Amino acid sequence: MRIDPRLVVSAAAVAGLAVGQAGWWRATTTGITGTLNDVEISGAAGTGGLAAALPGVALSAVLATLMLGRVGTRVMAGAAAAAGLGMAILGLSAPLPVAEAVIASNQVGISVMSEPVSTLWPVGFGVAGVGVCVAAAWLMWRPPRRGRPASRRASEMTDPLAAWKAMDAGEDPTTNDADRGADVTGREGELT
Repeated sequence: MRIDPRLVVSAAAVAGLAVGQAGWWRATTTGITGTLNDVEISGAAGTGGLAAALPGVALSAVLATLMLGRVGTRVMAGAAAAAGLGMAILGLSAPLPVAEAVIASNQVGISVMSEPVSTLWPVGFGVAGVGVCVAAAWLMWRPPRRGRPASRRASEMTDPLAAWKAMDAGEDPTTNDADRGADVTGREGELT
């Protein structure tokens, strides 16, 4: 059984979407009355939406491969690999949250916030990005083969008269004789 690399890309990108919504940074705020509050900043908010956009790009590229041929699949796999590389760089580089996210996460009006401390969630995002990148490279290297459509099987019939007789008899001419269990050429003029 051959594993479809599109499933691996999809699973890693969905994992990246989930990890991107987790709390990547924690900080403590001290209010005007001296109360301490713990604040958590998600990856999507702290990176300006990039932690949510990159897995979305990878999932969109994989979805496009379901409708494209081999060349289009390779192009979209390249786009998914680039998104996966961006995810890996973003997660493994230990970025600091953008200032707007820090200000928005401060729910107390007037307070002092400590420096945000990174959690392990960005590393998980980077690992998911590596998974997307490797599986997309695998998809680019060996795109899945597609089955032949029924119209091509019907065109392989060598005797057009036999095909017409099979349709007159109510049989499907796109299946071969072994599937039908009978020879259609011996039924001249019979209607069922």
